Amino acid sequence: MDNVTIAKLQKTSVVIVNDIVKLFEIYNQFIRPQIKSSNTFIAYQNLTLAKPILFIKTSEVIQLVNNFEVFYLLKTVDLNQELCAEKVSIVKINEAQFEVKYAFYELIDLICRYQKYLDIRLIYIHLNRSLTADINQQLFSSKKFSIGTFCNLINIHEQTYYKRYKKDKNNVNY
Repeated sequence: MDNVTIAKLQKTSVVIVNDIVKLFEIYNQFIRPQIKSSNTFIAYQNLTLAKPILFIKTSEVIQLVNNFEVFYLLKTVDLNQELCAEKVSIVKINEAQFEVKYAFYELIDLICRYQKYLDIRLIYIHLNRSLTADINQQLFSSKKFSIGTFCNLINIHEQTYYKRYKKDKNNVNY
């Protein structure tokens, strides 16, 4: 396991493994903007930076396998000096060792931890659209990603999911 600074990683060509790009998009669009305002965000960020980053290195690029926040920071132009100097641990894996579950369960953990700040219905819809039948088979031994499965993963009852949806729908200002 090697340590490298965020600043040094920013200077290299880092991309997301194609199979999980949509999971990173869900994080960037529907999760990070909401959790950034939470009072536990700094603790989350520190924990994330301490977690090893898995990557696949090819001749042209480094393909990130996990760690949504680090990728977000790598793509941030005006990152403060303190975060640029942060060291992260990196672990190289080969393509055969890659599994979607690394990124998927990281995302599920975030949703579970910050669900009170998130529109879980919107996140479910986008997750369901992004998970192919093959990925669902790998993760759940099923071709579908049901609301029940999603609720089970984020530790809520389906009734809670539907109540929150109904509550959010009633609070919409037209």
